[in-house]
Amino acid sequence: MSSSDGHAHSSRHPHLAEHFETIQQQDYAARLGMWLFLGTEVLLFAGLFLGYTVYRHFYHATWHACSQALNVWMGMGNTLVLISSSLTVALTIEIVRAGNGGNRADKIDLTSMMPAIKIENDRVILIKISLGSAKPGMQRRHHGAVKPFVGMEDHRQHAVRIRAV
Repeated sequence: MSSSDGHAHSSRHPHLAEHFETIQQQDYAARLGMWLFLGTEVLLFAGLFLGYTVYRHFYHATWHACSQALNVWMGMGNTLVLISSSLTVALTIEIVRAGNGGNRADKIDLTSMMPAIKIENDRVILIKISLGSAKPGMQRRHHGAVKPFVGMEDHRQHAVRIRAV
């Protein structure tokens, strides 16, 4: 076969994807994609931290009252489940890539159980909240009446002040 019939690709780089013409173009696209990803992550987390800071500043008493209702062990459990889930996915992918077969179903089953564990943990948290074990910050008496969602009336007063200006 001659190289002119399109079947011989001896001059192509072995790691060059089909849709790129040169390895430099592929490298540039990969770098650009990574920088775009990092930029979006910075924007996302900047917004989250700004929101956290603003709410904590304007609703300090409510924030403090709600923090008293947090269960550190439940939060730590959720975090461990999420990290373990990511770990089992990564290990399963690595085992499949390495071709070590073994019993892949065990790893996939373990990974599949993680969302069920997280959902159950969240269900327990919501039950505790609805049964009242998380009352600080969830309700406040205002002129004898129970007001849910502490801070909402403060938000309305703030909005009225803004409109008045």
